[in-house]
Amino acid sequence: MEPACRIVTDEPSEANLVKLLDLWSADQKDPGRTWAVGPGAYERYALLGLFGHGGVVGVSRATGLREACAAVNHFLKSRFPQGTWTSIAVLFNSRMGLHRDIQNMPGHSNHALALGDYTGGRVWIEDDEGHSAAWLDDKSARELRGPVAGHA
Repeated sequence: MEPACRIVTDEPSEANLVKLLDLWSADQKDPGRTWAVGPGAYERYALLGLFGHGGVVGVSRATGLREACAAVNHFLKSRFPQGTWTSIAVLFNSRMGLHRDIQNMPGHSNHALALGDYTGGRVWIEDDEGHSAAWLDDKSARELRGPVAGHA
């Protein structure tokens, strides 16, 4: 995996990052995250950096892949030069249900990228003042307002 990490660092293109993530994805699976969004939500998932859950705070196991973490961070800095983050979630072929990122620091942005060959996919952002309403499957089957933020 080290050669792929160097390539991403030397030339941080989406194609090079996808190649690195394809090599990495074969070993990454964290079934413990299914509590967040439901069973089957993450076929493969890796969290890099800090995590917090139920009063427990720590550094994820996947962070131990230092070269890969550095390469992914380098790529993201090339796309979000003013961005800051403490964690990076890498999802492979995700089918994520409705959820909230309640641990995010208020006033700080989430950054999301869709990479590789895929079809469909959308990101929905809740907004109490939103102009569109949608019934979404959350635990209480409530009506939520907010725009669909393009196709991911």
